[in-house]
Amino acid sequence: MTVPVENTPGVKVFNWNEGRQRNGSSSRVFPMGAKDDPDRVCWLQFHYEPGWVAPVHAHNGWTCTVIMAGSWFANGIEYFPGHIIVVEPNVEYGPFASGPNGTTAFEIFENIGACAPIWDETDPDVQAVLDRLGDSAGSLFNQSIAE
Repeated sequence: MTVPVENTPGVKVFNWNEGRQRNGSSSRVFPMGAKDDPDRVCWLQFHYEPGWVAPVHAHNGWTCTVIMAGSWFANGIEYFPGHIIVVEPNVEYGPFASGPNGTTAFEIFENIGACAPIWDETDPDVQAVLDRLGDSAGSLFNQSIAE
């Protein structure tokens, strides 16, 4: 008899394509650990269409970005699948621009609190992201977490 893995106690199965579409981008946060643990590790899967820019920003915890498909430009250098970018807490990095085929990647965050970006609201790149997303802007980084 075959039993779906999600029927095993302590196992969750998520579809990262569900509930994550936003005006030229998509993302969703997935936690690892107990729901009430503020120190639980989480990860974010995202896809940005060509022309998307992620503004200069920082996070208040360690982050690790893994490029899975497409490419990602930073400081004039193009990064491809297999490149991994690890950033210490509170270090500004970016801007990043998606390549000609877009960018699909995932980011691992030290904890749930590190997901939210720390950025300059007056930066034109930040404003462009917020304008592009419109009503869904508030959910870009402060989004519901897959539970």
